[in-house]
Amino acid sequence: MRKDCFILSLFKLIAVTSIAPYHINEGIQLKAVQSWIDCGLEVYSFNHPSEIVALKDIYPGVKFIPTYRTQHKIFGKHYVCINAIFDYCFENDLSICLINSDIEMKTDKETLKRIEAKMDDTIVMANRVNYEANHPYHGSQYLMGIDAFFIHYKYLQIYPQTSFCLGQCHFDYLIPYWAMINGIETAFIKQDTIYHLAHNAQYNPDNWLKTGHHFMWLTNMYQFTNRVDKMSTHVFNYIHNGTKRIEI
Repeated sequence: MRKDCFILSLFKLIAVTSIAPYHINEGIQLKAVQSWIDCGLEVYSFNHPSEIVALKDIYPGVKFIPTYRTQHKIFGKHYVCINAIFDYCFENDLSICLINSDIEMKTDKETLKRIEAKMDDTIVMANRVNYEANHPYHGSQYLMGIDAFFIHYKYLQIYPQTSFCLGQCHFDYLIPYWAMINGIETAFIKQDTIYHLAHNAQYNPDNWLKTGHHFMWLTNMYQFTNRVDKMSTHVFNYIHNGTKRIEI
């Protein structure tokens, strides 16, 4: 019989992601992963088995979890379903920092312990600071997207099975939105903790519409039919107006 762990020392916090075989900023994923390890986090990357062969020698400090639950047939690449990650981690009592693979973490172990102290009753989130190569780690937080989620494993079971996946849009809105409508508190970290080297946007507008319509269907927001832009703005405002910003 599984036990719900309410004592901080009894749950294991890991960093989870899906490392991409290629990235527009070459080498940035290596820096990002190392930054999580430097913060004391064990790193799990969920990938299709065909990708792990090439990645495992490049990232010897990462535990690769093979999964066939990807959206290759929809998006043309093996983007890993967030439910594949959530289900695995819930079943293995793993509380997570879900983080995009090119996001560097600049914090310390004591700050992570304070984040862990909030995770029992709150899903904690962080907005990235975008920076330019000639001005490293200087910039302002990008509020339109969310790049890191600290989630106690007991909350991973609330999410329905969906088509959302890492590397595509709207999953970062689903995580806090679904928590909020289920009565779970959410909080943004006020101080700068995660960083992202700016690059050209890689998302496809047609895919953005696909994930937007999927969000609309899942949440019954049919008042926004064919207006994914207005729906996205509505959800953004709902999240940011209903979420505290806290100093950790």
